[in-house]
Amino acid sequence: MVAEAEVRARTLWSMRLSSALRTAVACGIVGGATLYGPKAISGHIKFPSLSYLVLMLFGDTLGDVLGGCRDTLCAVLQVIPAAVLGRWCLGRRELPFGAAVPLMMAAAFLVTLPAAPSLTVKRIALVLIVLMAVGVDSDDESDTTVVHVLHVAASAGFGAMASLLAFLIPFPLPALAYHRMKKLSEFYAGNACTMAKLLKKGFSSKNGTERREILLRTKPISETQAKLLQAIRVLEEESRWERAWSRRDYCSKIVGKLNNVELAMRGIEYSLTASPASPLKFDDQDGHSLSAFWADVSIQFQLHVMKQSQRFPSFFSRRGRTAADDEEETAMKVNPSLSLPLTSLSQVENHEWACFLFSCADLLIHSGVPQQESKDSDEHPGGTVADRFKSCFRWLIRGGRIETSVRCAAALGLAVVMGELIAQDDGRWAGFMAATAFADGKEPLLTAANARGQGTAIGSVFALICLHAFHQPGIKLLALIPWVIFVRFLRHSKLYGIPGGYSSGVAALMILGRDNYGSQEGFAVARLTSVFIGLACILMAEFFTRSKRASTKARKQLYVTLRILKDCIKSLQSEQHNPNHHLQQLENSIRALAKYVSDAKSEPDFWFLPFRASCYEKMIASLSTVSDMLRFVAHNSQMLRNFKQYFSVQKEFPELLYNELQKLEKMVGSLLQILDGSMNETCKDYQPIDTQKNGGELWSVILEMGTGSVKQRIFICVGAVEFCIKTCKREIRGALDVLVREIVRWENNHLNH
Repeated sequence: MVAEAEVRARTLWSMRLSSALRTAVACGIVGGATLYGPKAISGHIKFPSLSYLVLMLFGDTLGDVLGGCRDTLCAVLQVIPAAVLGRWCLGRRELPFGAAVPLMMAAAFLVTLPAAPSLTVKRIALVLIVLMAVGVDSDDESDTTVVHVLHVAASAGFGAMASLLAFLIPFPLPALAYHRMKKLSEFYAGNACTMAKLLKKGFSSKNGTERREILLRTKPISETQAKLLQAIRVLEEESRWERAWSRRDYCSKIVGKLNNVELAMRGIEYSLTASPASPLKFDDQDGHSLSAFWADVSIQFQLHVMKQSQRFPSFFSRRGRTAADDEEETAMKVNPSLSLPLTSLSQVENHEWACFLFSCADLLIHSGVPQQESKDSDEHPGGTVADRFKSCFRWLIRGGRIETSVRCAAALGLAVVMGELIAQDDGRWAGFMAATAFADGKEPLLTAANARGQGTAIGSVFALICLHAFHQPGIKLLALIPWVIFVRFLRHSKLYGIPGGYSSGVAALMILGRDNYGSQEGFAVARLTSVFIGLACILMAEFFTRSKRASTKARKQLYVTLRILKDCIKSLQSEQHNPNHHLQQLENSIRALAKYVSDAKSEPDFWFLPFRASCYEKMIASLSTVSDMLRFVAHNSQMLRNFKQYFSVQKEFPELLYNELQKLEKMVGSLLQILDGSMNETCKDYQPIDTQKNGGELWSVILEMGTGSVKQRIFICVGAVEFCIKTCKREIRGALDVLVREIVRWENNHLNH
């Protein structure tokens, strides 16, 4: 296990080093063309700072760079035509500063209002707007005309082109998201096999102490698996820009199957945690013990998951799916016989955990939870033009698009005005900071501002040291290579993240990567001053409109997550509705909540209410458990619908499940009322549900059905659903209810004092 971890760490390190070297090459291309390039090139690259800004915004793979080139083109097409028209109308006259700032704010509002363009498009467009309105970096007289606009567009395009050229170099490692996804999938498969072996030992353990020790050993493996799966999801998004004909649909299929593997393994952990301390003993009626069965499942699963990770087709293969692929996939679907001693199993107290365990084992070695398309009609009626306009306006108000755009325009205008008043000629850099720090309401305010400020400071300090140590422009440019490599690694750190790493890289590049801004020492000090002016203006705009601290977002996201959870439970009550869409929304909402909580932990409190990170982390764990259990409820309910010929099961089970889900829905509704501020005791009005009251009759019906694989399937599915319902009730009543009340009391006590 240690050797595998070392190999994985070395591979990840080599991937990041490869991306860092390519970014350094791209910076070298821009710097070399600016300082030593022919006049035909350097004469048009009048804004190298813009080129550095653009290439530093791009990611670590070729797919991300291709997407960044598309974003750069979109930003240029949004801004440049209007700027050319405005410059043509002005002629050679200068635009007064008092008129430039309102026009810049109006343009920023229009650019950030639509939701469709990506965040990179909006940031590049905002930087272009600042340069069009108040930024003139050259003394060339032609730059006061339309040529100025073309130079800006050429500089932005050159930054994207340099990044693309650097990532097309095949050495030292292929910078393809496809290849990295394949490698990480192999690591995930190895981890999954190790996990399966440990779970087998846990099932065969002789006492509860030994089982708990084994489950503790699985915790670091589970954390590693979660990180690998998250990295694979990100790479899957980036791979869509790499060769549209490279069978990327298989990449999406692999991600779905790995999600199912992760879900099933978490389910087995839940079942072993809930298992009794003493080992179960069954009558071996079929000559096949449960331990031998689990060993067989473990071996077949290892073969299954390893083959899945190795079935990535060649990236350069143009062929489509063939019959051989279908035969291979069919051959990989193992179907072990789940020969359970049902009579003995039904006599064991709390047997639901065993049914749930075998349901997860069956899920491991089959295709997994069906991901069907939702058939619910969520489309809005067309209506008249006026109705559509009103609907669009209401969507803008509810989504906060107008508020975000107004905040961005105000921060940009305030930064430019304050920068010109304090830093004078170098005040445009305050506008640059406000433009590149645009977060579209999804980034924590104080955490990101803190990271950007520290990143800019260390980048400027490094540049000043290089200025005093080296005097030749070429040597200064070479000194940037190790710094750019360091910055790319800094982007993956928890302390600085992408905002801090990006700011530190741009700070050094803008000081060392150009030679036409006068004194570099003075420019470094002026730019550092302007950066903090820009950050201060962003904070002022946020505080005067509405605070967007990470803790505030976490509180709001918790409410949204509980609302989605209630909708999920409601969708499970009807056979006509497909719950997969709601379940996916719930998982995404829980991930967003975890991200906000992680950011809020590193956020300074100042005069705000201290953040209860421990409560939120416990709630995330409980919500994740409930989400997993609802996934299994949906899966096993769908399996039971396949046995429509068994009238008793078809009639009684949906009624029992509907009643249980209704009670869960009311429990979640009471939590929403508590978060709304009504500290009532609604949840305490619910009496503990006796699952054996009606469940015993259903078990007896199943046992009287006779023998066979159908009976085994029904028994396992019903027991698994009962285990999931009990787990959901325990998490909602025993964990979420207590934690939500604790948070509300904490906030109310703070307000009262």
